[in-house]
Amino acid sequence: MSTSANLSYFLDRLQSFSTNYFRLESDNQSTATAGQIVSISLPDNAILNLSSFKVLCNVSTSGGTAGARLVPIDNLVEKIEINCGGSVISQGSNFTNVLLDAMVKMGQKSCDTAMGHPEIVREKAYDYNGITPLTTTSNEDYGDFPFTNFCMSNFLGFIDSCQPRLIDLSLLPSLKVRLTLAPNNVLPSVESAALSTGQVFTTRNIDVTTSHSFQIPGNTANSGFSGGTVLNANAGNAKYTVSNIHAMIEACGLASEIYDQTIAAMMQQQGFIEIPFKNYQSFQDVHSGSSRFTVSSASVDRIWTIWRASNYNTNQKPIPIDGYKSKAAFAVDGSSDANPGKVVNIGQGDYDSGGVFDTNKEKYTSAFFNYKAPFDIGDVAKATVEQQLQLNSAYMPNYPANFGDILQITKNSLPMQGMDYLKNMTMSQYLHNYCIGCFRLNLPGSENLRVLSGLDSRNSNIAGIVKTTGTTDSPVLNIYVETTSVLRCGVGRAVELIS
Repeated sequence: MSTSANLSYFLDRLQSFSTNYFRLESDNQSTATAGQIVSISLPDNAILNLSSFKVLCNVSTSGGTAGARLVPIDNLVEKIEINCGGSVISQGSNFTNVLLDAMVKMGQKSCDTAMGHPEIVREKAYDYNGITPLTTTSNEDYGDFPFTNFCMSNFLGFIDSCQPRLIDLSLLPSLKVRLTLAPNNVLPSVESAALSTGQVFTTRNIDVTTSHSFQIPGNTANSGFSGGTVLNANAGNAKYTVSNIHAMIEACGLASEIYDQTIAAMMQQQGFIEIPFKNYQSFQDVHSGSSRFTVSSASVDRIWTIWRASNYNTNQKPIPIDGYKSKAAFAVDGSSDANPGKVVNIGQGDYDSGGVFDTNKEKYTSAFFNYKAPFDIGDVAKATVEQQLQLNSAYMPNYPANFGDILQITKNSLPMQGMDYLKNMTMSQYLHNYCIGCFRLNLPGSENLRVLSGLDSRNSNIAGIVKTTGTTDSPVLNIYVETTSVLRCGVGRAVELIS
C-alpha cells in the first residue's frame, strides 16, 4: 500500500455562525474633559469578542497663548475599571496610561497609526490634509472633524487580556467599563512651531530677501520645541476635550447547541469555569535611594519600574527623542519658477545620517511620558547608578545591576521576547527617553498556555523595595506589579474573583 493512501485530511465545519458589530453609547456623557469618568455598558446575553472593543471620539485642545498638542489618544485614559453586576473585578490603577505608553515604546503594544495619533505634531497635522499648518498659538483641534477620527484601542487589564477572547456574557452579570480621563498635564504645549536654534543661517550669496521666518530664533521665548532652558510661560492653560464618545464591539452568534453543551458539562464537572486576566497595581514615589511597595496575589508575573523627571507633571514643550531632528537647518529650493531661491527648512538630526538608526525625521514625546534615567546623563562619572529589587528576603537580580544590565534583563522579561524591538533604540535614547525596567517572575510563555506560574504571595504578602545607589535630582519612580487574576463563573451567574 502506498504511503499516500494512509494520509487523511480533515476539515470541520462550524454551522450557523454569525457575527455583527454594534454601537454602544456612553451611559453618562458623550463629552468629557480631564479627570471625568466615561461609563459604557456591554451587551448582556451575547458572545462578545472583547479584543474588538474600541472607543471612538473627536478630540480638541485649547490653551491661552501657547499651542496645545495631542499625545497618543490611548494615553488620555488614566484608569480603567471593570464592574461586574455591581462588583468591581478590575479596579484599575492610577497611571495606567504611563505603563501602556511604556509597553508601546518597548514594542509590546502598538498604537493605531490611522486613528491613534501615535506621534506629536509640531506644525503639520497628519490626521487630515484639510488641517492648516499650526502656528505659535494654534491649538491642535479636531472638534469639528466630519466624523469621529480618533480611536482608543488599548485597554490594559480585563478587556486586553482575558482568556478566552470570546466571552459569553450570559454567564456573567452585566459588565460595565469605566474610563477615567487623564489630567491636562499629559499634553505638551508650544510657544513656537519653529525648530530650535541650530547653526546660524545667513542669506550670503543667495538671491532671496532676508525674512525672519527663515532665521533661526535667537531667544528662548521663540526657541520652539527644544533649546533654551525656560519652560513655556502659558503652557499651564493647555487643555483637551473628548467629544462624540461612543464604543463599538463585535458580537458573535452560534445556532448550534454544541457550545452550550460544552459549557454546561464543564460547569457540572467542576462547578465553575475560569477566566484568567491581567491586573496591575501601581505605586509612585519620589525616589531617594529606596521605594517600597506591597502586593498579595495568586500569581505575581512581572514588576515594572519607570523613571521620570521630578517636573514631569507640568505642561512643557514636547521633548525631542534623542538623536532625531530637533534643530533647524536650511536649504535653497531652486525648483520653483514662481519663487526661485525659496528657503526650505529641512531640519538637522543629532546622529550621523545612514547606518542602522533611522533618525532622519522628527520624533517627540510629552514630559509626562518621557522616561529619563535617575542621574545626570551628561556627567559620565554619575552614570554608575545601580538598581536592584528586594522581594521580602530575596533579591532580583542577585547583584546590584547597572542600567546596561537592567536593559538586558528587561529584554528577556518582556512577553514578546522574540521581537527585535530594540533595533532602532540606542543606549543614549534608553537613558534619555526610554528608561524602563521589567523583571519577569513567571515561567517564560506561561501566559500563552493559561498557566499560573508567578509568585503566589497570598499567604505571605510581598514587601518589595526598589533600591538604587547614586541617584540625583529627586527622580519620580513609578512601580507597576503585573499579576494574573482569575474570574470564576458559576451557576446562576455567580462570580468569584481570585486576585
